[in-house]
Amino acid sequence: DLVEQMIRVANGERLDIAQEDVALNGWAMESRLYAEDPYRGFLPSIGRLTRYRPPAEGHQADGTVVRNDTGVYEGGEISMYYDPMIAK
Repeated sequence: DLVEQMIRVANGERLDIAQEDVALNGWAMESRLYAEDPYRGFLPSIGRLTRYRPPAEGHQADGTVVRNDTGVYEGGEISMYYDPMIAK
């Protein structure tokens, strides 16, 4: 259990496994989309999303999996009361 190991390490204990025991199998990449204004020091930017085209989700032919976590839609409003992250 990874969380258990993290708690044990935070408590000063050693990991139960060594780096050599960890098999690498694939990779992951994350990107984030924010409603920010680069001309104002990247402050959050509010307003209506006039255009929003998220990537197609699902399994690709090459085995790649695309997942888009979002809570917005085209035509929706970005409010000043929430985090400016649109998607990740």
